[in-house]
Amino acid sequence: MNDELDLTNEPSGGGRPPQIDLTDERVADDRVNQPDRAPFDPSRQRESMRGVVAGLLLVILAFIITAAFLSYWFNWASQDEIEGLLTIVFAPLIGLVGAATGFYFGSTESRSEKG
Repeated sequence: MNDELDLTNEPSGGGRPPQIDLTDERVADDRVNQPDRAPFDPSRQRESMRGVVAGLLLVILAFIITAAFLSYWFNWASQDEIEGLLTIVFAPLIGLVGAATGFYFGSTESRSEKG
């Protein structure tokens, strides 16, 4: 019986020596660690952010309309000052709200027609 241990790392039988990992480090590649996991799909986050932006623009619009009515009701500003401010702020905001909500609901509707 031969009790010698071969530490020369020479291949036995003509093949390559086995590769042994002695580092005890985990493999960082997700495809190796979790092969059943689907690739990242940003569409859910994109849709939620579109909803947040559309909702935020609607809140800003409601705030400006409410502030205009309150400032007129309590005489915090004259009617000419309110009209001047609304002329500058209200028209571009209506355009943004219309574009954002139209784009958000249009993309949601077209996606529901496809699927």
